[in-house]
Amino acid sequence: MPGQRLTRLLNVVTGEVEDRVTSARLATTVPYRVDVQAWRGAPRARLEFSAPRLLRGDNRCPATPQEVLEVVRRAYDEVGEHLPWLCDVAGLSVERLDLARDFEGVVDGPLLLDELSRVPAVRMGTQTFRSPEHSGTQTVVRETTRHRGQLYCRDFHYLDRARQTRSAEKKEHLRTLAAADRGVVRFELRLWHQQAVEAGAGSLSELTSSPLEDVAKRFFLDRCRFGEVVAGPASKLRQAAEALTIAGAGKELVTAFGQWALDALGLDPGRHPQTASTYRRRYQGAGLTPSDLWAVERAPVRFDWALGRVVAAHSVGRAAA
Repeated sequence: MPGQRLTRLLNVVTGEVEDRVTSARLATTVPYRVDVQAWRGAPRARLEFSAPRLLRGDNRCPATPQEVLEVVRRAYDEVGEHLPWLCDVAGLSVERLDLARDFEGVVDGPLLLDELSRVPAVRMGTQTFRSPEHSGTQTVVRETTRHRGQLYCRDFHYLDRARQTRSAEKKEHLRTLAAADRGVVRFELRLWHQQAVEAGAGSLSELTSSPLEDVAKRFFLDRCRFGEVVAGPASKLRQAAEALTIAGAGKELVTAFGQWALDALGLDPGRHPQTASTYRRRYQGAGLTPSDLWAVERAPVRFDWALGRVVAAHSVGRAAA
């Protein structure tokens, strides 16, 4: 088997040297990446592939759980011609699961993503990626060691790939895909094995019974907070003032807003750090960030999960029957 990794062991008593294969990559004609390794003293094979790409040639349209099962069964049979499986296909574990939800007809996607990137996530780190040829944010990534959620503009994704390729034919193909996906923003949730287990999709047999859409929606809204309202500073200030008043902190509006402005300008408040921190927590709890002071004024909007579109902040989405 090519691509082998060996561990060389020396017997200090006899002086004999033994080469032991620890892992290898299977080189076959099947369109899957197949890695084989010794794990805790037992053989283990890992398959990696994109189900939509195998089914349709690209990942523009996500695969359904049933389609994923069909692709895995096919891969199981084809790889089984080269390696003997020690379990049936239902016993395969899910090491990584990617879930997707598209939002269509999005206007000013990079600007919306730029504003959402400043909304703090819940127990997740945040990274933003900007395209060198476009203003605003192309991708917002929020992740931990067990899961990763990203929101990105599909057309800019293809345009960046077209810019990096040298093939004229491939470049033109990618530009065509970018035109077809103009105004599409996709949310992708990646679950590694432990998180997939907690979501009830740790094995292939559980894939069709797990509430995957509810899992993706929960991460989108509650952890990544991509469903939060984004707007210009005037609207957000009014909402923050109302939130502070409802919370019983209406008397601290001046100090909370004053601390917000000082932080935005990078000025020393001239008061005890603990006092400044108290007022800072007030405006942060009301949904404000210092960068809101410099935001472009716009009507409040949000990503509606049920409708798959951007809607006015007061709208309530309802999925079609």
